[in-house]
Amino acid sequence: MESNLNIEIKDYNGPLDVLLELVHKNKYDLKNLPILELCNQYIAFIEDLKK
Repeated sequence: MESNLNIEIKDYNGPLDVLLELVHKNKYDLKNLPILELCNQYIAFIEDLKK
């Protein structure tokens, strides 16, 4: 499946880098990730880039 969303972000190599940065920034335990909260932060990050 190919993504229609192609955004180049300085200092990030892809969506996984952004997600890992959010995990690190919020000091989440990798065993107990709050997936919904993390996804909402990711979406907000992408929306901020569009502005």
